[in-house]
Amino acid sequence: MGRYSGLLLHVRDSKEWDQPVTSATKTLVKVTPAWAGSLIPAEFDNNPKSDRYGEPTMWQYKEAAGTGTAGQDRKIHPDRVFILGDYTDDAIGFLEPAYNAFVSLEKVEGGSGESFLKNASRQLSVSFDKEVNLQDIASMYGVSVDQLQARFNDAAREVNAGNDMMLVLQGASATPLVSNVPDPTPTYSVNLQTVSCALDIPSKILVGMQTGERASSEDQKYFNARCQSRRGELTFEINDLFQHLMRIGVVKTKAEFTAIWDDLTEPTAGDKLANAKVMAEINSVSLATGAETFTAGEIREAAGFDPDDVPDPLPDEDDNDGEEGEGADPARQAD
Repeated sequence: MGRYSGLLLHVRDSKEWDQPVTSATKTLVKVTPAWAGSLIPAEFDNNPKSDRYGEPTMWQYKEAAGTGTAGQDRKIHPDRVFILGDYTDDAIGFLEPAYNAFVSLEKVEGGSGESFLKNASRQLSVSFDKEVNLQDIASMYGVSVDQLQARFNDAAREVNAGNDMMLVLQGASATPLVSNVPDPTPTYSVNLQTVSCALDIPSKILVGMQTGERASSEDQKYFNARCQSRRGELTFEINDLFQHLMRIGVVKTKAEFTAIWDDLTEPTAGDKLANAKVMAEINSVSLATGAETFTAGEIREAAGFDPDDVPDPLPDEDDNDGEEGEGADPARQAD
């Protein structure tokens, strides 16, 4: 449910965690991730005239407990921490809209598994005839009537533990306690679809493809487009991180910089060749009108190759015919 997380910047400047980064020579040694539960704002800038009014001036980080030692609370200066996400109270976490659906999914899975386990454990119900004297049965076991239930439980465990055990009864009947387990698929599917809507991720992407290769392929294309748009949001976070590192002097200041991603929506090699094939077929049909729709360079570019690297056309055989004309070999003309 965390709405934010943090990166603890280990800067080699011989300063404490609660001190700003002011040394001239600074080196980033490592980065430690910290989740919202362990990193909270401790102090805020309350000066309305300040440029950082309302922003944290100090963070409190609770270290994870080590072997035999308790975790310590440390104050960390904002120069030594970078926050990803929104730490305000009214922010909405990524998983928060689907939280109830996730809880329902856990209940459905856990409840169904527990029901199947109880049915498989073969719990027995023993019904005695009214003529049976429990005192006589207890005397046969050498125990009191109060301790007779423990003997019955031992017998039931032995029956469940082995496949070749036999339960001998006299004046009693034993029946297994079996409950009807409903099919969890409808309830599970409804909650899974709720999760997919809340996270904007197709259900086939979350749980894998079961049926329908075509539908799964379309879901994958949609998810790739969604991830591509998400990268645009992450670009701002990456740019802010490097601006922060430039401000504290860990990275040299650059006038312009940006994060570059590969294109997830780019067609595969097979898709490119299929597109080029369709373009070539369109050209074949359009030759009836006397003009090609696509050039050779455009088709090569659609196939994923350099459009300018077009092979030279084969020489026309008619050019090598033995017809005499202008520019013919004088010796052949003489012959």
